Amino acid sequence: MATPQLHRYRVLESLGKGGSGEVFLGLDPFDESVAIKIQRRPRKRNRFMQEYKILNEFPHPSLVKVHEFGLLDEGWSYLILGLIEGKSATAFVRSLYGSERLYKCIQIAIKVSEAFGSLHQMGWIHGDIKSNNILVDKHGIPHLIDFELARSLEDTGQGKFFGTRSYAPPEQHEGKKLDATVDVYAMAGVLYRMITNKSAFQRVDNAKEAENRRITPPDISKRMPKKLKMLLTAALSPDPYKRPSNGYVFADMLRQCLTIPEPVIIHKDPPPYILHITNTLQNYNIQPEVHTLALEALTGGDASLVSRFVHHYSQHNYWVPDDYHEQVWHYLQHLPEETQRALYLLACIGGRGSTSLLRKFTNIDRRQLSKALEQLPHWVRKEGHMWHLYVGATHYACTHLIEHNEGIDTLLEAQTPLPKWAHYCIQALKNPEDILLQTEAWIHQEANTIIQWRLLQLLAKQEYILQHLTDLLIHRQNGQWLQALQLRNDAESQRLLSIFRHITPDDIPTLQNMAKSRNIDVWVVSHALLAEWAILHGHFSTAERWIKPLSSHTDNYPRLLGLQQRALLYHHLGQHNRLELIYQTMDRITAQPMTEKLRLLIANKEWTTNLFAIEEVSSLYLKVRMALEKGGSVKEDLEVLVTRLPVLERSMLSVHPLWGGSIDVLNLPVEPKEAEFRYIIASEDNL
Repeated sequence: MATPQLHRYRVLESLGKGGSGEVFLGLDPFDESVAIKIQRRPRKRNRFMQEYKILNEFPHPSLVKVHEFGLLDEGWSYLILGLIEGKSATAFVRSLYGSERLYKCIQIAIKVSEAFGSLHQMGWIHGDIKSNNILVDKHGIPHLIDFELARSLEDTGQGKFFGTRSYAPPEQHEGKKLDATVDVYAMAGVLYRMITNKSAFQRVDNAKEAENRRITPPDISKRMPKKLKMLLTAALSPDPYKRPSNGYVFADMLRQCLTIPEPVIIHKDPPPYILHITNTLQNYNIQPEVHTLALEALTGGDASLVSRFVHHYSQHNYWVPDDYHEQVWHYLQHLPEETQRALYLLACIGGRGSTSLLRKFTNIDRRQLSKALEQLPHWVRKEGHMWHLYVGATHYACTHLIEHNEGIDTLLEAQTPLPKWAHYCIQALKNPEDILLQTEAWIHQEANTIIQWRLLQLLAKQEYILQHLTDLLIHRQNGQWLQALQLRNDAESQRLLSIFRHITPDDIPTLQNMAKSRNIDVWVVSHALLAEWAILHGHFSTAERWIKPLSSHTDNYPRLLGLQQRALLYHHLGQHNRLELIYQTMDRITAQPMTEKLRLLIANKEWTTNLFAIEEVSSLYLKVRMALEKGGSVKEDLEVLVTRLPVLERSMLSVHPLWGGSIDVLNLPVEPKEAEFRYIIASEDNL
């Protein structure tokens, strides 16, 4: 059976098949790479739902991340998982030898044991630990995958075998009641194979496996270190009581087998540079909400420059010390001429320029240009096809590398068309009065905050101070969309403010028209309002379509509002892993204490809306949701709501703890009972 698309996902390439599903490489609605697992065998929906619930509720660094459960209209299930580019555990260590291999094998086993140990704490087992279910990424970090067979210990002992016979203990072969040591037994078998390329037991017929493993001791090599041999022998014992009792105990015992103690690595990333800027300003009692943008534009987030400039500002009331300009100028004099020309161009056009533009101006090929600029990582970085002279404090010195009129005339006469911002920045140096109206129009129509800020600073040096535009950019940088709108005096902005304060369903067509506006503040806010309106009515995929243009924008002003709405969306869907990823991204681009505030609101069950006051929104979905939170009766309202929600929305809610108790009322499509499903990649996507 061929399907042209998988809802909002592009399916690009098959990665492999399992017992009940096939895994594909795909792109999500925000063009991020994911793994897509699609059900191919009938009567397996519960396994997919169970896998989602386990991975969503038990987060661990070595457990694969799950993002979404959904159903196709025909009733087949799918899962969206974090993409892990890696090899199976045995394949990863195959190129290692001797003590290095032994050490790495034990390290991998420790991490995986801790991962399934987190399940054991909740009374669950993985049930199918094997090498192919352990993917090790390029950093050597293992990830445990495939939770189709995972189950509560209470649900074992049904008299049927499940798992992989090569790694299963006797009681699992016999379908008996299991405990957490079943995973320990399997992990010990995998570890032995990783180290030796051999199985600890000779393969026999399926019917004889249980008896063979009860009466035959594991064949552990005599060359194995004594302590590790004793541990593997115990872990592979036919008696569950002689094995380490759970994953965490096994991990601790494995650590004692390391010839060199495992290094204690505290994975603590440096704080996001925007947070460092804010904290430094606060330490000097300088208002972050007013000055963060200026400092970011000048320093590019360089920690030492931030500290130096803030200290200088506190003493002299301006940011860049005179001796810094002298140091930059001295450094520039020792650079090759073509590098100087590239830096001159970047400084004159606001800091950003394409490779082709730089090549034209410097008369060197792409390879030479890249080599020259890559030697200046403290000033220049590559962002896609653009080069960014991100330390704005260097621009002043760089603009003096070529005689002023000669350099500006050369730029203006260049055959290559200049980007809008480049043209404005050059004119600000030569004829600033000619671009005042164009500058205002550009800032009103587009979000390019850092370059626009630098342009305003160039104009200010020529004594053209546009304070209202400066204030507008500061509000945008701080994510203060309401204040930004209030600064705008045009009728469209005022109409949008009116809708925001008292929205009705009749306002939605007007908002949809405003989403096409050339007024950037109206465009941003109307997209965010439409997304939130859709979320609060249970139309989650519609919300994604409104959020995507915000989240994919290159400027942080639309991105931050888009990320806030994505966080709200994932909160309503209970998609914990996705929510954590959004928190991490938000922390990198805003200094506002946003994520901690959201976590607190979620913990107190107080977060339902971002932009709207909840009393302003009349929604059957919200009514049912709030009743479920309070434990009230919702059957009649839910039956009506189900008729208004598409299959996809209902399937995503079916695995949410709040809605799971009403799964029968959600009226999901009947699960296929007979045919096998084969997903065929659309021809335009097939790699």
